[in-house]
Amino acid sequence: MKKIIIFILIALFSVSIVGFKNRVAVASNNIDVELSSDYIGSSTQYTITFYPETDLSEGTEISIAFDDAIPIRRLDDAKDRISVNGVYLTEDPQFSGHIIKFSLPVELSKEKEATIVIEKGIIINPQDAGYFQIHIKYGDTDLTSNYYHITNVSTIKDPEIKLLEDEVEIELSLGQNGDLEGYTSQAFGRGRFTFVKPVPKDFIFIRFSHFLSDSFTNISRSDIKVNGTYPPISPSITTHFEDTKDEEKEIAIVVPKDINAGSNVKIVIKGINLPCAESGDAYVKVWTSKELTPVKSNVISVKSKYYLNTNLVSSPSEPDGKNGFYTSKVKVSFNVDKGELINSYKTYYSKDNKNFELYTKPIELQDGVQDIYFYSVGYASNRTFKEDIKKAEFNIDTTPPIISLESNKETNSPFYELKVKVEDDNLDYATVTVHSIRFVSKDGVFDIPLYLFDNETPFKVYAVDKGGNSKELSGVINLKGD
Repeated sequence: MKKIIIFILIALFSVSIVGFKNRVAVASNNIDVELSSDYIGSSTQYTITFYPETDLSEGTEISIAFDDAIPIRRLDDAKDRISVNGVYLTEDPQFSGHIIKFSLPVELSKEKEATIVIEKGIIINPQDAGYFQIHIKYGDTDLTSNYYHITNVSTIKDPEIKLLEDEVEIELSLGQNGDLEGYTSQAFGRGRFTFVKPVPKDFIFIRFSHFLSDSFTNISRSDIKVNGTYPPISPSITTHFEDTKDEEKEIAIVVPKDINAGSNVKIVIKGINLPCAESGDAYVKVWTSKELTPVKSNVISVKSKYYLNTNLVSSPSEPDGKNGFYTSKVKVSFNVDKGELINSYKTYYSKDNKNFELYTKPIELQDGVQDIYFYSVGYASNRTFKEDIKKAEFNIDTTPPIISLESNKETNSPFYELKVKVEDDNLDYATVTVHSIRFVSKDGVFDIPLYLFDNETPFKVYAVDKGGNSKELSGVINLKGD
């Protein structure tokens, strides 16, 4: 009797562990919130992304609950300001306190990305900075978002760079705290020996990408205009990561005239000559003495006549399993984008970054972690151009776990130990179900003591690896009579 009680206690303990694990898994949420403006007091657009836990039909009621500190405006035309996966609401939403309720205008699929956009005008950021969350509710499901931040630190807005024939043009807007003062003048000396010098009040800072930084050494005041006005002195230049491949130059421009917060600013810089034999990304980061957070501009990729860029192409084009794994056989090939003066090229690849081979045909990769290193060499007249070595990593697992039953399926005693071993280099978890009890293992080893009540006791083993490959094994334990 003692042995039977022990077996029952073990089984009940296993059930409680399995049930606990299941409850933890159900509690996970995946909701992201992005704001078009995170500054206090501003009207902002909410972009809410989530993954429904079940299929949701058109017309399903959704409610979004905001923090009590978030002001919501009840607009008459709100249905034309809220969309789900790009489709606007067919009826006006209901506003109740800090909750917005509406019916889905489209179907949503289980675990497929869904995006709700609430356009500017409905939600106003609170007057106090802080971290906030939202709740999405439908049916019996209540999801909670990540924390998002409302800040009292403003930044410049939407810097955009343009590369013109003999100049660089940068446009941006100042933020809510972005008032900039123009310089003043101070006189010193006497009589004909009186001199006037500018006294800077505020600055605009521009940090150039490495590619643009290689395009100039000095910039004079006559090469720069801010909203059509020259600054009083030439900008100072600071070099970061000097004499390295990451070298970047930063300039500080004295603001020549007052510019109000929220105003547009146009900066024109002459004397930046793009290198004709080099390729790279042209962009800037901009900030001011009032708004100190650097904001990156758009990126313009510049290709020279000697441009050479090798791209790896895989089939499948992206992981087709879970957790970044490929569960199908993978083949890789290369294509090369080249400038007009590159006459021919050769591509080389390696699996160890040492022994490079000439690429001639698609390469089939084996299971496991595969690193592919590659580069091309281009030829133009009497010149040779060699790319930097690139690397691509593949996690490949095309085979399911191997399940082995290590105990005999026939026994003469009701006291029995079920032994199962699951082998897989990327095993996620394995389960054994017997007596309606589900046992879970992360290492794939099971030694389960059982008491056999019947002559035939069915069991089932299930295993899945991190790539999503799975395997099942069913069997029956036979208790022989005397």
